[in-house]
Amino acid sequence: MTQGDIIQEAMDLIDEPQNEASGRFSLAWWSRRLNGAQRYVARKTGYKLTRHAVAVTAYTQTVALPASLCWGIISVHLGTTLVESLTVDEAESNYAGWRYQSDFANQGTINGIEVLSSEVADTTQTLTLKGLTTAGVYVTEDIALTGTTQANSVTTTYGELWYAELDAECTGTVTIRKAVGDATITTIAAGELTSGTDIPSAKPLNYVFSRPNIEWICPPDANYTAFIRGGSLPADFSTSITTLAGATATPDSMPGEWHDLLSLFTAALAQTADLDGDKAAGRLTVLGQSAFGQLDAFEAYLNTLCRDRASAIPVDTDWYS
Repeated sequence: MTQGDIIQEAMDLIDEPQNEASGRFSLAWWSRRLNGAQRYVARKTGYKLTRHAVAVTAYTQTVALPASLCWGIISVHLGTTLVESLTVDEAESNYAGWRYQSDFANQGTINGIEVLSSEVADTTQTLTLKGLTTAGVYVTEDIALTGTTQANSVTTTYGELWYAELDAECTGTVTIRKAVGDATITTIAAGELTSGTDIPSAKPLNYVFSRPNIEWICPPDANYTAFIRGGSLPADFSTSITTLAGATATPDSMPGEWHDLLSLFTAALAQTADLDGDKAAGRLTVLGQSAFGQLDAFEAYLNTLCRDRASAIPVDTDWYS
């Protein structure tokens, strides 16, 4: 069925044969109802499956799901490696402390960092810092100690400090603090080399879905491209059509034998805009029952085509018009 065929059938279902030039019941108005119906069916059934590419940044444990993803996640790959999904409970049971968090004080918006020792002679050591910027980007840098005079970080947008490590022991205590306000973040005692827990990293083999993000187990050791296979919104029909006969576009990725499902939902959406007639409420009830019944049948049909759909992780089930 074409766009024009679907709209004509929807018009017949609610006994609305006339097309207004503009506004309610115009062809543009009907096309918007059809687009809303098509998006809803895609979000409920995932009939349009796509491989979504997502950039993965080294040491960044959380990555936002693409806005184009809807319905569910069938699989996630890093290159050719399948990344298995875990629930939060499974992650906690199998990988205690999997969600990396720093326990340093005075976190949040740190901005710049100052480093100094309690001993003037500590001038040959280098301190390595690891953390995140306020934008959530992993950052690491080396700072050469200058004794009791503070040495400043090059990065001035720290949001969180995770780990600090000296390349050689110091005679005094090394203080790591905020450049603004001098609040202490952490210290490294004389004779010690580190403070905090170094960030574990490897190529992730698992992920946890935490709406609207994916969290890797463990933080990735390099930049990757993740390929997330899941639902995608279909292309909208044009709202600039002038005649039903000229509306020849067909539904994006939907099998032809199920196009009348869009007519049912389009008619239901249209009927909600016109509940004044004696038969309108009853007609809306019947349309809704028919549409949702056929929606269940369509989903069952899709499940026979792709056995992995049954284990898909739900992402989006809301009605967006």
